[in-house]
Amino acid sequence: MEKRNIGIIATIASALLCGCPGVCFFLFGGLFTFTGSVEDPSAYGITTAEGDLFTMGIIFLGVGLVMAVIPLAIGIFTFWPQRKAKIENFEGPIPPAL
Repeated sequence: MEKRNIGIIATIASALLCGCPGVCFFLFGGLFTFTGSVEDPSAYGITTAEGDLFTMGIIFLGVGLVMAVIPLAIGIFTFWPQRKAKIENFEGPIPPAL
């Protein structure tokens, strides 16, 4: 298999295995952060402490962000054009070694 085909497969697999769950984590993190910051969460049927829900929401936001960035990083590092070293013909005297 060519390197490009392996890169395409890796990008699609990471998008399905990391990207989609990462977006879900991010959305639920936003939801938990919002509901954890309201004054009376019991009005919405939530019976946990306010700080617990807010902390869990912040953690979910962080985990979701990291998981959503993984497919992006794999795609960038796989398909970014790599520079080739320029080798110039040197026709002068070689400097002495130190």
